[in-house]
Amino acid sequence: MQKCVARRSTGRLAAIWREHGLNPAPPRVGWHEIGSVNATAAQAALRRLAPDVVVVYGTRIIKWRTLGAVAAPFIYYHAGINPKYRGQNGAY
Repeated sequence: MQKCVARRSTGRLAAIWREHGLNPAPPRVGWHEIGSVNATAAQAALRRLAPDVVVVYGTRIIKWRTLGAVAAPFIYYHAGINPKYRGQNGAY
């Protein structure tokens, strides 16, 4: 079923992207691969980038040192109730 939906939505997604001048490729500017959200490298990258907002999905619980690295709010998406439903697919 999922493959069927994916095939049917491909054309519609392309039309939306064209209509609104969107590029579906993820931006590479500011892209940093860091092993852990709580690593000192993550905190340094946050300070260097100085974002207005940080959007987080699919990571472990973020420690206060990382949250305090910048004055920006963190928006964390998780479909389940933390910490009872752990992992990326918490809604299941």
